Amino acid sequence: MTTNNFSRFEVIEALAGSGKTYKLAMRYIRLLAMGASPDSILATTFSKKAAGEIRDRVIELIAKAVIDKHAKQELLKEVPELEHVELAQTLQLLTSNLHRLRIGTIDSFFVRTAKVFQDMLGMRTDWTILDVPSEKELFRDAVCELTNSHAELARLAAAFQWGLGGSRVPVVESLKEMYNSAYSSIRESGKTAWLWGTRVNVTGEKEAWEGLCRLPDIEPSAKGQLKSIPKTIEQFEAGQWKELLKQGIPSKVFDETFTFHRKRLTDEQIEATIPIVEFAKKHFRNELVVKNEGVYHVNSELNDAVTALKHTQGRYTFDDIAFYLGCCKVVENLIELQYRLDMQINHLLIDEFQDTSVMQFNVLKPLISEINQSGSDRSLFFVGDVKQSLYSFRGGEPDLLRHIDSQILDSKMVRLEKSYRCSAPVLNAVNAFFMNAQNIQQLNDISSDAIVRWQEDFKLHQPANETRKGYACIQTTNEDDEVDDVERMIQKVKDVTLSIIKDAPEATIGILVQKNTKQQIQRIVHELRNNEEKTVLAAEHRGNPLTDSPAVTVLMSLILMADHPGNSVARFHVCASPIGAAHALSFADDAGCQKFGKQLRLSLLKNGYEVVLKEFACLLVNQATGRDRLRMWQLIEQAAQIDSGIVMRPSTFVDYVMNTRIPDPASSKVQVMTIHASKGLSFDAVIMCDLQDTISNTPKVISSKDDPFEPPSLAGLYSGEDSERVLDEYTVLRQSHKDEVVNDTLCTLYVGMTRAKHALHIIVPTRANTKYKTLDCVLLQGFGVTSSSQPNEILWESEDSTLAWKQDVPNEGTEDFSASPDTLNVGKPSGNGAVKGRGVPTRSPSSLEGGGERNILTRFGQSDSASFDQGTLLHNWFEQIEWLESTIQEEWLNEHTPNALRHRMGETRVSNAMKLFMDSLQSIEIRQLLTKPTEHTEVHQEYPFLVRLQKGATLGVLSIDETTDISGTIDRLVIERDSEGNPIRAEVIDWKSDVVDDSTKEDTVRHYEPQLATYVLSLSLILGIDPAAIQAKLVFVRTGEVLTLAFDDSIAVT
Repeated sequence: MTTNNFSRFEVIEALAGSGKTYKLAMRYIRLLAMGASPDSILATTFSKKAAGEIRDRVIELIAKAVIDKHAKQELLKEVPELEHVELAQTLQLLTSNLHRLRIGTIDSFFVRTAKVFQDMLGMRTDWTILDVPSEKELFRDAVCELTNSHAELARLAAAFQWGLGGSRVPVVESLKEMYNSAYSSIRESGKTAWLWGTRVNVTGEKEAWEGLCRLPDIEPSAKGQLKSIPKTIEQFEAGQWKELLKQGIPSKVFDETFTFHRKRLTDEQIEATIPIVEFAKKHFRNELVVKNEGVYHVNSELNDAVTALKHTQGRYTFDDIAFYLGCCKVVENLIELQYRLDMQINHLLIDEFQDTSVMQFNVLKPLISEINQSGSDRSLFFVGDVKQSLYSFRGGEPDLLRHIDSQILDSKMVRLEKSYRCSAPVLNAVNAFFMNAQNIQQLNDISSDAIVRWQEDFKLHQPANETRKGYACIQTTNEDDEVDDVERMIQKVKDVTLSIIKDAPEATIGILVQKNTKQQIQRIVHELRNNEEKTVLAAEHRGNPLTDSPAVTVLMSLILMADHPGNSVARFHVCASPIGAAHALSFADDAGCQKFGKQLRLSLLKNGYEVVLKEFACLLVNQATGRDRLRMWQLIEQAAQIDSGIVMRPSTFVDYVMNTRIPDPASSKVQVMTIHASKGLSFDAVIMCDLQDTISNTPKVISSKDDPFEPPSLAGLYSGEDSERVLDEYTVLRQSHKDEVVNDTLCTLYVGMTRAKHALHIIVPTRANTKYKTLDCVLLQGFGVTSSSQPNEILWESEDSTLAWKQDVPNEGTEDFSASPDTLNVGKPSGNGAVKGRGVPTRSPSSLEGGGERNILTRFGQSDSASFDQGTLLHNWFEQIEWLESTIQEEWLNEHTPNALRHRMGETRVSNAMKLFMDSLQSIEIRQLLTKPTEHTEVHQEYPFLVRLQKGATLGVLSIDETTDISGTIDRLVIERDSEGNPIRAEVIDWKSDVVDDSTKEDTVRHYEPQLATYVLSLSLILGIDPAAIQAKLVFVRTGEVLTLAFDDSIAVT
């Protein structure tokens, strides 16, 4: 693979908004143009959204070039090899092989690899990813395993004292905090990184006592010095060595300043104190060594217990998968890897490389080395920006990007220096601040070397579009002495947001906060949504917990009553709602509420959360807004997922709902989030606010590396600067932590500021000075603002700023989502669209049933949950049958009944389902479906697919009215191939457990017709065969009837 100006091994260092996704997409297209097969290209990134954007960008660029000559010429500039390639064929190749494209997250690639190597990794065949609720339960079980003996309990108690300062805290939560902080470095680095200190012989006690006895009798240099001596004696007697070295006269001898109460200590005072300090230093040193040893041993054993449970239960985190793949060196055997994955990885593309962890890199390293040393038909391409490395707390190592050229021979480094996102005024602000970073005193006090390293990666930013209008400023909050800083900030945010919306109603606005420790995000959203002047449908990015809906909070109070009928808040909430009225509940009637809670608890045990919530949601739906109805339906869908997994007690279920973000059905142009969460996004206007938190942090564990490509070489519990004077290793550890604090601070500000396309508003509180180590003071010093500020003051404004930028945002109208409680249809949004985004909408085939429109009220109908569970179980049994080669026995059915379904359905309903299944197998038609017809026939169970249908595609009675990704699963797919392995015919089988008779059959078939048509059309595109060669069979299990649907010319692709 040789061509002009093509570098096989390329590393792109991109600034924010410089088009790195575009560059990666172009690289992908260029590889295709040079003859690479789509399934030989592995492109990875760090989020599903980013992976989708890369895939969409590749297809979009080629599609535009097919229909637009100008777009084709622009594409040829980047990919000259396309001059001799038929673009329409390339597009067809991509769209017909979407299911084979290897564009995804790095975690998804690791999971797929682990699935095919599970025998080598010692995993169960049915292993799954461990979700958050399950992880908490698993950790509790591991703690119970670890505390079976008194000896273990004593060791854990010591660990609390070591790691948590002896404070009284919940056992499991405290262990979990310590475990989260320490286990990664312990697991990756082993004991050598932790057990580095040596205990010293504690001598000099006699001399220390003598000095302590002399000290009160020595004439002090300042009167106040004597007052501290009794406390020093008390600390000495109590063995509080760390405290002794931090207070009184010993602290000034320890830090060698020798000045106390503004007077230098006398030589006699110093002489008497030195033995005390030396004796205390030995004890303090040993305490640090013992703490690190203790935390290492406890966490090692805790990790063993957690790991054993994970293996037993077959549930792992994404980090576990990467760790096991690295330990077993799976990727080193590339021939075996390619054979099991059924793909040859000739080209590796990694996006956001600065967020790659050492553990992830070590999994990929053999593949990278092999490609690097192979022939000319293979390539590597890495892209990232060290200035946007925000994930060090997850193991992200930006130094991998800085030094990747040392790992790749003949690599080409390219730096992108123009921003296609930000306006000139926004970039003026970015340049003004970061070019002046070396003059920020707060950061220099922490680590001046880290500033220098960061600035080496920063080059003057230039706008690609110099005519784009924009605005950037720093302004103070409003004046209001009756409220605190947070409330003043919220009011200012509201004012700025409303001023933007007034002149540019279609502008997207990102409101970015430093942290959410005081529920700042939720408070901003609430203030904007409840503004009297104009309601702003702001939303928390990535969704809010469903409890942002009043109707859902009533249902959560209802569930809490099942656990605690005496919960007065929950009881009052339910009794005051339509649920209370329907069930004649009175807050004062304790006996009645207790009885209701008991009945509710029994119903939850019998029917599960989905059925119970659906029943009570019906009582709220007529008085709920359209948005509340949608949120209630999302809750029911969430409950269905939980019912199919682990069993949760009611209070745990409520906690899960309150802490799980679900996207709001009313997509908002105003998004509120932390700066960290904004990475990868962009907005017409950005408002950075609530920046007054400290920039430093006190982690549980700190670590240091000798080599960025290796795990930490040194790790230990965090300790203050005093530790540096007794253990040299802590000097190294603490310096590494300081460098990280400075890097994280600068990266956080860089990401926040560069999210803005047109306008950047930085809101800060009024300050008498800027000496504090807070993010807002760092900003002010960087912009050269050092004087005191007044309320409502513009402290800094970018050159060429103009509010006329708002005129450049097109006004397309808005849609009101404060829906009335009338009938609300769930389907495609109306023409002007409240839900807008860059991506193509995705629908499932089942969502097209009945023509694609479903009335929201029908979702709350009294459907039979027992029938749903029975249908799920029947599907599961049919899924286990490849071909019917022997008689199915009851023992086989019991073996293939999921425990969660058996628990929910009960033995009677399971037995009834078994009888129905056995009866269905007596049907000659069904038995024929399950009998293998020829040797060249293969069967796929639960066959997943993804295809893109363009506007105008017809699916039976339904026509697709916008470009749509169809993603779904076919119950049973039978493919017949010719002697050369090419597909020639296919059969789609869809199991249905509906109750049908002659009077309802026709309507039922018509209802399912679009879904089956979708399967036929999608398979036609995937397999490359005519739709007429694909039979769609609707199987009604209860009657044993098989209906073949004929679509003739009723399905087509434009």
